[in-house]
Amino acid sequence: MSTATPLNPLDFPLSGTRLIEASAGTGKTYTIAALYVRLILGHGQDNALPARELLPPDILVVTFTEAATKELSERIRTRLTQAARYFRQQSDDSDNFLKPLRGSIEPSVWPACAHRLELAANWMDESSVYTIHGWCNRMLQQHAFDSGSLFRQEVNTDDQELLNEVVRDYWRTFFYPLPEVCCQAVFKLARSPEELTKLLKPLLSETEALGLDCTDDDIAAVFKEWQQWEHTRHELETAARKAWHDNQQTIAHPT
Repeated sequence: MSTATPLNPLDFPLSGTRLIEASAGTGKTYTIAALYVRLILGHGQDNALPARELLPPDILVVTFTEAATKELSERIRTRLTQAARYFRQQSDDSDNFLKPLRGSIEPSVWPACAHRLELAANWMDESSVYTIHGWCNRMLQQHAFDSGSLFRQEVNTDDQELLNEVVRDYWRTFFYPLPEVCCQAVFKLARSPEELTKLLKPLLSETEALGLDCTDDDIAAVFKEWQQWEHTRHELETAARKAWHDNQQTIAHPT
């Protein structure tokens, strides 16, 4: 049984199949950019440049959304440029990755490394950074005869109906069994699955960045606090009504 080990971008194997487990905010983009730099340099191959130079079109990077591909591409370009300047000793802008990376390579090779990094940065407009559906669509077009598909296909990226279905399922599963008091808390935000969908959709692009990990226990705690607050509010309101009923004349006609 394999065990997880902390990831070090400097000595992470670049051959074979590797699985990286990472949660939100752990530096996935930083790690991808660092591994990209190593691939361009051929780092880990006895500190020697490989016979065939890898360029951005040769390195496939796949992510989820169009916005993420643009951001990732720019972050990689910036990292390549930063590394090139550092290898040319034109900048002291290093970190815990670049400093040991340059230190592991013979100084006589640094100018060649800088040239390769600059070349890769200039090639980033031709980089193979795709969304999952974008890459699949490209492969289907390139291998249309083998796959028996059309040369031109439209990729439907509208997930509104799928989102509606998921929210309706969630509404039925989690909201229907709630007691009346908890339903009142829900209805203050959304009175139907459609209203809940409108509230959730703007947040979907932020979930990864914010790390919105939520468990059933977290939701239960929120509803428990709401029930306690509602119970206290009801008691205070009942006491206020009784006080008004018992002292109505005195309050209305003070002496």
